[in-house]
Parts: sequence; C-alpha cells; structure tokens
Amino acid sequence: MDDKLDIPATEINPGVYLDSLSGKMKIEGKSISENPENFFSDVYDWLETHLPSFPDEIEFRIHLSVVRVQSLLEIARLLRLLEKNIMHKKKIRITWIYKTDDEEMKESGLLVDKMIRNDLEFENH
Repeated sequence: MDDKLDIPATEINPGVYLDSLSGKMKIEGKSISENPENFFSDVYDWLETHLPSFPDEIEFRIHLSVVRVQSLLEIARLLRLLEKNIMHKKKIRITWIYKTDDEEMKESGLLVDKMIRNDLEFENH
C-alpha cells in the first residue's frame, strides 16, 4: 500500500501531497484546468482508500496562487469528503493560505468555507 500521494504541480493543476502516516496534506499552485474534476478524481480515489489509516490529527494546507470557480467546487467536494469520513473521528486543521495583498484569493477561501460550513483557518503572508 502506498502511504503517500505526491502529484507535482503543472501549469494548470496544483501540486498535491497527501501522507497517510504523518497526516500532512497540501494543495498548492495554480488550479486553472478547464476540467478539474478529472484531475481531482485520482485524489478522491486515493483518499477514500487511505483515510482510515490516517492518524488522529490531520493538517491540511491549501495555498493556491490562481484558481477557477470549478476548482473551488472540487476543493469543497474534497473537504466534504474529509468531513463525511473523518471529522467525527479525527481532528483536522484546514488552513487556507493567501498573500496579504490578494483579496481575491482570500475571498475564494471564504467562499469554500461557506460551501463546506466549516471553520477554515486563514493565514496570510
């Protein structure tokens, strides 16, 4: 069983790093694909298989520089999958990271936060 999923970033898709042993999860880069559901389907499949083996504390960091609305919907779907499968059993900390002067990316995070009805933490730099 592969304990890690490591998808490198491209010009249109973000890098994704998921580690079922450490509980570290990360999405970063650009997410501007016309069909993000195709990209994220491998992530959903991996997570559904590996979520039971994650530790009790999980840290998920999302740091996107550019994002399309379709990608926000897929990220919200991913977070709902986490919520459905582990929120009641494990502690998860989700951080939305954005540049201090990037109001649009902050608003994107707030939109995702509303879609999942959860308390995302926001970190600017």
